Amino acid sequence: MTTVQLTEKSNNDDIVRRKRMKKHCCDYMNYHANFTCDIHNNPFDCPDNLILFDKTNKEYGLIIHDGGSSIIGISFCPWCGKKL
Repeated sequence: MTTVQLTEKSNNDDIVRRKRMKKHCCDYMNYHANFTCDIHNNPFDCPDNLILFDKTNKEYGLIIHDGGSSIIGISFCPWCGKKL
């Protein structure tokens, strides 16, 4: 999991809080968008691969496991409901 640390200081400069920003909206989406199968090279062949994330366009899609290479684009996370 790739995280970025941001430092935020209070007005007193005594307290420093660190926040972690995830690459995706929630842990479930992070897991499924970054999923790699040890058995199948093609994500459309793996029944455990549910989400296809296009890193170039930052678009998400649900993989249709019908023997082809179809996806349905999604705009909201199926697990947490946040806008993607």
